[in-house]
Amino acid sequence: MNPVCQLNDYNFTKLSIEWVPAGNGGEFVINNLATRFSYDVYKNPDNELEYLMRFWAAFHEETEDKERVGYQITSEIFGNFTLDESVEEEQCPSLIRHNGVSILLGLLRAQIGINTGSFYGSKLIIPTIMPQEIVAEVEKIKAVSYTHLRA
Repeated sequence: MNPVCQLNDYNFTKLSIEWVPAGNGGEFVINNLATRFSYDVYKNPDNELEYLMRFWAAFHEETEDKERVGYQITSEIFGNFTLDESVEEEQCPSLIRHNGVSILLGLLRAQIGINTGSFYGSKLIIPTIMPQEIVAEVEKIKAVSYTHLRA
């Protein structure tokens, strides 16, 4: 059985990890890991089953007072995907968004865990985030942005 959505290749174009100490130089307690996501999907004009997804993510840790301390991370990863021929055309946009976000976020989480292992703050494990929630939030933001652009 062929996978419905196959990742053919991926490349990071940005992975910036910075450790930020507290402003007073003292101890601090991380209260929250704030996240932001975005993506763009491009269809191959020569092959209607091939897509390229640009997935962007940013994470920053903060204290209860919203002071940004600890890890500050920005990233961008591109994934090249092929959908199976059995996929109906109207399913393609949803499948590529949900599967693309899930797959690329998984790769990103692994790289962040590996790369932060030697930082002062120790290995950062990005919590599991449901791809459906990311897609819904990004599409909501894009809908508002596009509405303002058309006005």
